[in-house]
Amino acid sequence: MFDIKYPKIMSFKDEYSFLSNFYKSDIVYDNVSYPTVEHFYQCNKMLNSKDFDILLNERNPGKVKRIARHKPMKNNWDDIKKSVMNIGVLNKFIQNIDIQNKLIDTYPSFLIECNTWHDNYWGHCTCKKCASQCHYNILGNILMEVRKGFIKTKN
Repeated sequence: MFDIKYPKIMSFKDEYSFLSNFYKSDIVYDNVSYPTVEHFYQCNKMLNSKDFDILLNERNPGKVKRIARHKPMKNNWDDIKKSVMNIGVLNKFIQNIDIQNKLIDTYPSFLIECNTWHDNYWGHCTCKKCASQCHYNILGNILMEVRKGFIKTKN
């Protein structure tokens, strides 16, 4: 599936659940506290503060994602979504040293957000339907870039 010489982490579950955007890891950004990166990401999609508050006050990150699908989002979202995700992921690991160290410990593994829900932008869908599609694995790439920055800082 991947022609990479490094070990691969292909599931953000169990011992690697801390890599998931649904992982409980409070982050504070612009004086707002978010319980997960998923909350941060979905809240920052919102066009209005009422919907932002609805998402922020929902505790379940899966429900936050589902609710956000039915809300109006910022017009330029496609242009900024990658940078918003980068900010969320970076702050998650800056502000939570325990999982920052776990992220560093994944080196040199290639991080791949494998899924079965046809998300080939943020991850890599492993279903037959998606076999011939491009798999961008943007979340995995962001995680590896953040990890690289921490490793450089510690050396």
